[in-house]
Amino acid sequence: MSSASKEMIQVGALSVRFLVEAADSNGSASVFECFVPADSKMPAPHSHDAFEETIYGLEGVTT
Repeated sequence: MSSASKEMIQVGALSVRFLVEAADSNGSASVFECFVPADSKMPAPHSHDAFEETIYGLEGVTT
């Protein structure tokens, strides 16, 4: 399935689109795009016990 046909998920002002889900990679990876508009709130800090999370920002700054 192409990324253009994947559903965009809205979380407040944020939008997320999964490009690769765990089931598509035998549980080895999930890849998603996340759009964070200026002056929007980020989700609460969290952790994952079963996997690592890496974030790669293309533009701007989040805290």
